[in-house]
Amino acid sequence: MKKKKQIRRMALALAVCTGLLLTGCREEKTSRPAEEEREEQSFRESEKLAEGFRDIYEAALKEGRLDTPETAGQIVDFLGQQGYTAVDAGNRVDMVNAGNLKNFFQKVTEGETGETSFFVVTASGGFTRYDLQTSAEETEVFQSALNWEDGTPQAAYGEYWPMEGWVLTENWLFFSRTRPAGYDGPPGDMAIRLEPLEEECRSACRQYLEPLGYGRNNLFFTDWTEENLDAVCLEDLYEPFYRMKYGEETKYGFDFDMTEYAVPGAELESLYQSFFRVTAETLRERMEWREDTGTYAYRPRGIDERPASDYPFPEVTDVRENLDGTRTLQVQAVWPEQKTEHVFRHELTVRPLEDGFQYVANRVLETGEGVDFSWYTRRLPAEIWKERYGGNTK
Repeated sequence: MKKKKQIRRMALALAVCTGLLLTGCREEKTSRPAEEEREEQSFRESEKLAEGFRDIYEAALKEGRLDTPETAGQIVDFLGQQGYTAVDAGNRVDMVNAGNLKNFFQKVTEGETGETSFFVVTASGGFTRYDLQTSAEETEVFQSALNWEDGTPQAAYGEYWPMEGWVLTENWLFFSRTRPAGYDGPPGDMAIRLEPLEEECRSACRQYLEPLGYGRNNLFFTDWTEENLDAVCLEDLYEPFYRMKYGEETKYGFDFDMTEYAVPGAELESLYQSFFRVTAETLRERMEWREDTGTYAYRPRGIDERPASDYPFPEVTDVRENLDGTRTLQVQAVWPEQKTEHVFRHELTVRPLEDGFQYVANRVLETGEGVDFSWYTRRLPAEIWKERYGGNTK
């Protein structure tokens, strides 16, 4: 086992050096004995912590529930009991020991020296660890990851980077990491909720908003009612509605041949009527209905119709039960890139059913200065889509 650890450390060192070359981090700092000892201590401590919640991990793995709020909450609670600050990667559970982070950033503000660590639990039952140090000159992060490999917890991939542009609001911590010139990968912006949120709000967000989100449809940032869906791009909802109802991808989705599909009328209408109180006549008026074949033309989004790579995510802050059986949710859009929890606010009303729910209405309440929802890309008109992608039919 010792030899295996040594080999892994050598591989890790090679990976870190490669990462440093790619990211432009300061190689001379991580080569110093003091820094190497700090890294090794962090790795050893992470692996020891993971052994402490092995029972949680193994039970969840066996039962197929690793990527659930319940398992994330159990691991977060365990880390909290050890005195650490922890939350899950999807902001699905409340942070524990948030005061440690608040105190650290108070020291950052005052130019004092300090350090702390916090953990972000991942869907695979591991975590990303952030060891923070601050002084009058800078605030630095040592980021590492803990994953399970063949039933053994292994800490790997350590990287230093300066924490820049951090913002601490009443409920959220936003921060960014420096990316080298020319980098075109995932954005280096993070948002972590510090304050507790009612589980009813989290549950409502998971059920009604997260399956759709804000990127590939305009359902949540336009005003509409079930009596008037004119502002909604209904075509955007076909693929996510299918996933929500059947738990799998539709056969009429994206392919590299860029096919225009003929979706049977009864099939599409039944799907949309699962989520809207809408008539077949309205769908045929609003979507591309072909009377001669009894089908709807459906064209998946092409490469020129993709949304921007970064956009907000929804957070439900209040749930109101209405006398008619519907529920009205107060929702705010949190945007890590813009470092704000109030990009815009909207009010969504839904109708719970015995076997699901329907969307009833949406109303935008407030938009931040300069917000134009430009991350959303409108679909190409049929003629342009066919000209650009070839117009294969099926």
